[in-house]
Amino acid sequence: MFTMVNDLWVSKLKKADIPCDSSWILNDSTGVVEVINNLNLLRSEIDKASPLLLQSFDFSTLYTKIDLVDLKAHMRVLINKVFNRMLKLHHFNFLMVQKTALNFRILWLKQK
Repeated sequence: MFTMVNDLWVSKLKKADIPCDSSWILNDSTGVVEVINNLNLLRSEIDKASPLLLQSFDFSTLYTKIDLVDLKAHMRVLINKVFNRMLKLHHFNFLMVQKTALNFRILWLKQK
C-alpha cells in the first residue's frame, strides 16, 4: 500500500508543477539522510543561507491520539483514490492480497 500512496503523492505534486521523487513518509530512520540530502540539492543558494526547519513524528505512539472515526473516513477516501487511479491507468478492478509465511503478496487484477 505504501508504494501506491507514494505514487499518488508524486502524481499530485507533479500535476501542481512541484518537483518530487517520493513522499515524505519513511518506514524508519535509515532513509532520513538521503531525504535531507535530496532536499538540500533542490534548495537555491539563497535558501541555503537560512536554516531548514524540519519536524518528525513517531507514528508508533500516535494511535492513542487519533480519532478513529476520522481516521477511517480519511482512509476510505485514500483507498478510493488509489483504486480509482489504478482503474483509470491500468484498468485494474480488484486487489488480491495473499498472506505467505513471511509476508504479503499483493496483486492487482482486471475484471474478465
